[in-house]
Amino acid sequence: MKLADGTILPSSSTFEIQTKVISVNPVEGSIVGGVILTIVCENCSPRIEENIVTIGTAKCNVISASAKLVTCITEIDADNKPDLDISLPVKISSGDYSSTPNDPEATFTFRKYDEVASITSVGSNLKGLVR
Repeated sequence: MKLADGTILPSSSTFEIQTKVISVNPVEGSIVGGVILTIVCENCSPRIEENIVTIGTAKCNVISASAKLVTCITEIDADNKPDLDISLPVKISSGDYSSTPNDPEATFTFRKYDEVASITSVGSNLKGLVR
């Protein structure tokens, strides 16, 4: 086998392809989960079911996937105290490949928010708007 740089490898050589997390957006969200996270990656599987995303020990449920982009929804991080903000590494396992331990620190910060947004009803006169 000949590599792009011209190096010739013996036919008995083996190599491993690894998934790499390039970036995470957004970089923070609520500790109770529900944040839609977009991960730019290399060598991810285009099959949703083959991608496993974790943020520390918390799962992130994959909702879309391609070889370079995975989108997931964060779950609650039950292993960490809900009264602390905590930054954790984002890792992806795709099929037989997993993100390398020496990836740049792609992190997501679970934030404890003191105030919860509320929605106030401004009226119920929706008659005629729904068909």
